[in-house]
Amino acid sequence: MTKLIIMRLIWNCYLIAILSVGPSIQYPKADCLIDVVFLFDESSAVSDAMFNKTLRTVDSTVNILDVKEMGVNVGVSCYADTVRQMFQMDYFYSKTTIKSEINDMKRQPNVGQANLQNALNRTCRVMFSSRAGGRAKAVNYLVVISPMTSALDAELEAVVAYCKSRSVRIISITEGSSSVISNTIAYDSTYQFELKDENTVATSLSTLIKENAGCKEVIDRLAKWLETIIFGSIALITFIMCLLCFLQNRYVHRMKAAQEKYNVPEKKTQSNC
Repeated sequence: MTKLIIMRLIWNCYLIAILSVGPSIQYPKADCLIDVVFLFDESSAVSDAMFNKTLRTVDSTVNILDVKEMGVNVGVSCYADTVRQMFQMDYFYSKTTIKSEINDMKRQPNVGQANLQNALNRTCRVMFSSRAGGRAKAVNYLVVISPMTSALDAELEAVVAYCKSRSVRIISITEGSSSVISNTIAYDSTYQFELKDENTVATSLSTLIKENAGCKEVIDRLAKWLETIIFGSIALITFIMCLLCFLQNRYVHRMKAAQEKYNVPEKKTQSNC
């Protein structure tokens, strides 16, 4: 009876091992498809020095990101009184090509004042659409680099709400301390950066994009399956060995019992003669 209880315990442990290992398998997440659009100000409010620093910041950020067709896709637009689309996300999947395009960019002369509301509205509506290379299962980031000196109004707040409804997370980068505009458009307080050293900003920005998209949690499916097979096999082999030992002991005890039964010496009967 005791051995039977032990065998049941071993069987239960085996089932627990299989059930605990199996559900822990994690598949590559769709969240690791990341669509990033850089939108930067080229209006008369932006100095040449800031515009060039913006280009270097974008270049450094792209250099860190995992740019590829099934990874991070990048698009770029500029804005002043109108929006100028440089390239959309399905144009280039090569990091080298994107960096070359960025470094060759020139700002338009004789542009008007910045119209941030129009730029955000058009970018969220067009640049993240499927026609512009947007992917349904991707995490969407809109990186806005601007002095953000325009006045806050209800229209801007409505546009920001529209972008959020399109699942677009806005990252705000501005010179100097964060302004009311920066606070308004940023997805949250951690999505705001000050445009100082471009390499520092690029490192922080790329880290934010990757970590908030969940890419650090991706586990290789094949490795996890192998782990499941190994632990499951060990548990199964252990169970089979214990079962064989149990059956062997049971067989031996039965054979001994049978042998004792047929080898009982006959009792001598006393003669009355």
